[in-house]
This record gives sequence, C-alpha cells and structure tokens, in this order.
Amino acid sequence: VESFDLVGEEGNLTIVEAVGPTNINVERIHGYTIDRGYEETLKKFSTGFVNDKTGTIIEIEQPVTILFDGVVNDVMVVFDALSRIAEYFDKSGAVNKNILLVAHGFSDSFLADMHANWNHPNTPKVLPLMTPESPIPGWKTQFLLDLQAYTGAPVFNIMDKPLSGMDIPYLVKHSLVQKVEMNRYRTSIISSEDPLLLEARVDQLKALLQNPESRYEENDLNVRIGKLTSGIARMYITGPSIGETRE
Repeated sequence: VESFDLVGEEGNLTIVEAVGPTNINVERIHGYTIDRGYEETLKKFSTGFVNDKTGTIIEIEQPVTILFDGVVNDVMVVFDALSRIAEYFDKSGAVNKNILLVAHGFSDSFLADMHANWNHPNTPKVLPLMTPESPIPGWKTQFLLDLQAYTGAPVFNIMDKPLSGMDIPYLVKHSLVQKVEMNRYRTSIISSEDPLLLEARVDQLKALLQNPESRYEENDLNVRIGKLTSGIARMYITGPSIGETRE
C-alpha cells in the first residue's frame, strides 16, 4: 500500500530480496521501467551478459544512451557511432565505458558481436535493449520520444537524423542515465531526471489525450504519462534466510 501511495496506480514496483534481519522498507527512486528484458532482447546470448552477483541481472552504470528508431540488422549500421564513442572514451579516460543501445530489433549476428565485445576487457560494453510491442501505429517511435525525455538522449534514424551526425561530447555531457538494471522480463533505467524535459513531454502526451483515436490509445497515454511522472517504488524485503525472505 505504501508503494502505491508513493507512485500511484500507473507507477511501477520492484522488489529486492536479501538475507538479514526481518524487515520491509520502501523507497521511491527516479526510474523508468520497460517491459523488455534479456529474455526477448538478447535471446540465446543472454547468459553471457548477466554480470551481477546473483546471476540473474545485467547491470551497467552511467552509460551513453543511443536511441535508434529502426532495426539493427548488421553491425555496420551502428559501427561508426560505436567506434567514435570508443575513441572518446579512450581520449577522455572514462571509467565507465558503457553504452545502452535501444532499437526496435537486433539480428543474431549483431548480438553475437556485442556478446564477444561484452567479455573483452579493452572494448566498451554495449547493452542492446529492444523496444516493446504495441498495436498502435507509430507507437515505437513515440516510445523512444518518451525515453528521450527521460534519458536526455536524442532519437536517431536512418532518414533525417542519422547516427553519423552524432555529437559525442554533447551526448556524453547531457546523458541523465545513472544505472540500467535488466532482468529477465523487465528493464529499469535509473536517471537523474530533467524536470523541464519531462514536463515538456508530458504536456505533449496530455495534448494527445484531448482527442484519442480509441479507448485503448487513451489508456495507453495515461500509462505513459504515469511512467514518466511517477517513478519506481522499490521494496526491500529481508529475512534471516532465503526461505523466510521468500515467504
């Protein structure tokens, strides 16, 4: 109940289990959840990306975020952008050489290449994340625009805003993402949030609510507004043993 008081009905709830004195605590964190995890995005390569101590979550900190309005069928689609970011990391002496790449899909050959780089000590770690599905026309592009407001990253595409025009220093400087946690079916993006960016995007979505094309789209818009404004309620559950914690 306290969790829903914090974030409302359209907010999101995540649970963290740990061994310790019996207790339940709740806190609100600045996070945006996506109903895609490594099961659907990384497919057969997912186990090679999992890197947390429990062996169930993929975590990266302070990544550069790339939002691509398209499908990455071949590594050459993003090769130039990734190479330039890697060069920038080397020149700037970056500690966290992480990249979050959000797109509408990835080929097996691309995932295989990113899997190989993931375990290479001298290359940046690229975490692919596939956009969710929706029957609403143009929804995936709109989803990326929502994510743009939350991450501070621009949306690129093949036609009018290609990745070749990417301003790497600007992209790094204005990145708001602090951490990404990807589990099997859901991904949480933890961000420092820019109230002005969020307010501008929410105003756009509220304008669309004035004349929705269907009841389904109206509900979808309300959910998207809630996700942008409510954040995540994180519930920490501890017990003296794993069994008691689960119970």
